[in-house]
Amino acid sequence: MAAWIFPLESLARKRGGDDARQLGGKGARLAWLLRREFRVPESWIITPNAFAASLRELPPTCEPKALLRAAGGGSGSQRAAEARDALLRAPLPTGFRDELEELWDAVKTSAPWGLAVRSSATHEDGALASMAGLAETRLGVFGVDALADAVRAVWASVASARALAYLASHGVRDVSMAVVIQRMVEAEVAGVMFTSMHELGPEGASHAHDRIINVGIGLGSPVVDGVTTPDMLRVDARGRVVGSVIARKNKALVVESGKM
Repeated sequence: MAAWIFPLESLARKRGGDDARQLGGKGARLAWLLRREFRVPESWIITPNAFAASLRELPPTCEPKALLRAAGGGSGSQRAAEARDALLRAPLPTGFRDELEELWDAVKTSAPWGLAVRSSATHEDGALASMAGLAETRLGVFGVDALADAVRAVWASVASARALAYLASHGVRDVSMAVVIQRMVEAEVAGVMFTSMHELGPEGASHAHDRIINVGIGLGSPVVDGVTTPDMLRVDARGRVVGSVIARKNKALVVESGKM
C-alpha cells in the first residue's frame, strides 16, 4: 500500500481532497479542476508527510519554521543556503524509492517526454501568498534516480533565501512542501492565459471578461520564464479572437531522446 505517492484522481474524489494542507497549493488547484471535470494530465501527489519525514533526519535548523524566523536577519541567507544543501542530500523516507520505482515502471513506456516534477508548497497559489516563480520545477525527468533528485530539488527550493523572505513578508510562519508529478504532454504549442483584466477599451466599453493568452511553440516554460517573445491573443467572452500580435519564433523547447 502506498504511503507517500498517490494518484491525484483518487485524492480528489475524497472528502477534503482539494485541501492545500494535504496536497499543497498547486495540487489542491489541480484537484479542484478534476472535480469539475476539466482535463488535467495524469498526476500524482507526494504528500507533505514525505517532506516532513526527510526533515526529521536533518538538523532542527533546517525546519522551515526556524528558517522563516531567521529570514531577513543577518544570518538568514547563510542558514537558508545550509538548509538547502542539506535538503538536496536528504535521505528519502523508508519505502519512498520503492514507490518511485513502481511509478516509473508503470509510466515509462507511455511517457516519451518523461515526467514533470513540480512544487506544491502549502502556501503556493494561495490567497495569502502565490510564490510565483520561487519554487522548483523539473521537466523531462526520466528514471528513478532523476526523479529522486528532482523531488529533493523541489523540497530544497522552499529553503531559498528569496522564497523565505517572500513568505515571511506575507506573514507566513510555517510552510511545508508537497510535490506534483505529471506525465509530460507532447506539446506542439503551450502558454499562459491571464484571466484578470482591468483596462477599459475605446469609448469606455469594459473588457473585464476578455482574456489574454501568451503562447509559444513546444513546451510552455520559455513563455512562463519570460525568455522568449510569445504570440499574444486577446479573446472575448464568446471565445472570439479580438486582437493578436504574432512573434517571430525560431526555436521550440521539446524533449528528444530523453533530453530537452
